[in-house]
Amino acid sequence: MSNATITLNNHSQFFPKVATSSQQLSQHEQHERLCVESKLKSFLEQKTLRNTTSDFYEIGNALRKLNDQKLYRSSHPSFDLYCEQIIGIKRSQAYRYMYAAATLDNLQFPNGENQQAQILPTTERQIRALNNLEPSLQREVWLTATEKAGGKPPSSRIITQTIFQVLIKYGRVQNSYSCGEVCQIIAKSNLQLKDQNGCWCIVKKIDPSTCTVATWNGECTIRIDHLKSLHYCDTELSMMQLLCERLNKLYNRGNLESAAITVLKQLGRIQRPYLIPLEENLLRILEQT
Repeated sequence: MSNATITLNNHSQFFPKVATSSQQLSQHEQHERLCVESKLKSFLEQKTLRNTTSDFYEIGNALRKLNDQKLYRSSHPSFDLYCEQIIGIKRSQAYRYMYAAATLDNLQFPNGENQQAQILPTTERQIRALNNLEPSLQREVWLTATEKAGGKPPSSRIITQTIFQVLIKYGRVQNSYSCGEVCQIIAKSNLQLKDQNGCWCIVKKIDPSTCTVATWNGECTIRIDHLKSLHYCDTELSMMQLLCERLNKLYNRGNLESAAITVLKQLGRIQRPYLIPLEENLLRILEQT
């Protein structure tokens, strides 16, 4: 399979799913559970969380306490079920908050030391992509991203871009695409690729973290995390190469009417290695005019 391979660590073991038989809580534990539940519901009942570090951090720490001390055990066999029925949130949301709190702890107190980063995230979304990185990489990515953001909390888009660059730096991203391969362009949050989102392309040149590709209207260089292989066979690759040449030749003629450009754009987005008869007829008409 040809794609971009990124090596990450799986830190799900930080918060393992635990199922336990129903057990009574001590009076102190019962009091702790009620206090934590009250705090959680107070935060979560707000229509929108304030954009402050304390909001998602408090929620994450409260959930961690419930999970670590198994304060749910007197009424529920698992933390996941407890979150859904009592707190009113799905497992995925609960774990996102807990991961975010753990990540923020690492940014604030590396190696248990109080060396707080000057800029801290204000939303869980900003640091969600850091969850699967080792603590040292989390800190490096965050510091680099804040510099890119001009000393402000970086957006999740900047975080994602920085992760990719840091992983390349340590040789943990491999470009396994090959010349001649047909891929689809996936813009994600990259506004520069918005107009090319969904287009198929042919890989022309390979670099460590990018590919130079040919599309219906020319060549461009794209990071490998914005490409998805269409896994065509050799015969299909040859057909797409010929189609790409035909589209490029037409586009480079210039002075095309808007209707002709629309046809080329549509053909540049087909997700199959052939043209249907109507498409072939339209292309031939354009070639003959």
